[in-house]
Amino acid sequence: QAYLALNRSADAEKVLGDALKKNAKDADALMQRSRIYLVTGRITEAQADLSQVLGFRRDSAEVHYLLSKVHQARGDAANRRQELTETLRVKPEYLPARLELAEVLIPTNARSALSLLQETPERQKNSPQVAVQRNWALLAAGDTAELRGEIDRMLAVAKSPELKAEISRNRGEMASNLQEASRLQQQLNLGVTSQQAPNPKDLLPPRTR
Repeated sequence: QAYLALNRSADAEKVLGDALKKNAKDADALMQRSRIYLVTGRITEAQADLSQVLGFRRDSAEVHYLLSKVHQARGDAANRRQELTETLRVKPEYLPARLELAEVLIPTNARSALSLLQETPERQKNSPQVAVQRNWALLAAGDTAELRGEIDRMLAVAKSPELKAEISRNRGEMASNLQEASRLQQQLNLGVTSQQAPNPKDLLPPRTR
């Protein structure tokens, strides 16, 4: 992981390759190598390593989550959804999987996405990421009244003065204007996520089982 943090994926791959020569069933090494393959776009190789790990750790949330990334890279929405669902079956508190599964569901079944987000473990329910995703689901479901209430609630805790001003000017129109609600929700989304700049490797989850 230190090599990956330094963008030295080739060095990391060599270290892991040496470890796998000594023990071809080293699940941790296979998992780490699959991460490198995903980051570098070698999807077939990533799937091969993860399929092997799955034989050792069928109930590993991380394996199922990484497999969802394989299917995402291939544009395979059905299998991505299946792996995200399996991730949450194994580990309900795996928040990245819950947020991504909600995102997959919203375009075709916003109510199911809302139910999924409602099932978020209590200690995670008030996170900004969950609130933002829930707002997108409310918007897709056409529930503008509840959406307005949710955005008003987030307005109360918003840190950006500019964001507060923008929502305040327009929140009266949100209940009857889906287009405006969408624009405001997008701004709110940016306001939440701008607190942490994304890293290319953020597509990979933290190490968890």
